[in-house]
Amino acid sequence: MNADSSPIDRVREPATDDSLIELMERRKQEGWTLAAVEWQRPGTHRVGTLNSKEVPYGLQVAHDFLHLEENPIEVEAMILVLDSMVGDRSLSETAVALNNRGLRDRQGEPFTQQHVFELMPRIVEAAPDIFGTENWRQLRRARQSRRLQAV
Repeated sequence: MNADSSPIDRVREPATDDSLIELMERRKQEGWTLAAVEWQRPGTHRVGTLNSKEVPYGLQVAHDFLHLEENPIEVEAMILVLDSMVGDRSLSETAVALNNRGLRDRQGEPFTQQHVFELMPRIVEAAPDIFGTENWRQLRRARQSRRLQAV
């Protein structure tokens, strides 16, 4: 709708350099006004642009494609990695624990100590959010219970 609340007709047409002037003249005679010009050329892959960034581990694109939401399986893996860090376990022990739970990396491969190491920056970034989850509270209670039983 425009300012006087009447509907606006829009049309998008492919154009070649040869027909652009003729097309513009014909549309003007038909009562159209120019609203936009769109230019394009073959793209080049640019590393480091917003378009090339991967969705952070532990998140996924929501069904509405408008925002990110938690990926429950990846969040479970992150919680286990964080728990392993708190328990002072090695990267290889952590990878084994993830694999024993049936968890895999984003490519569907079993976790290795290298995969776990590469997750560390994301774990540190997400840790404040993880500490507030019910899964984390359950792990913490279980850890405290094990310590009390060991004494």
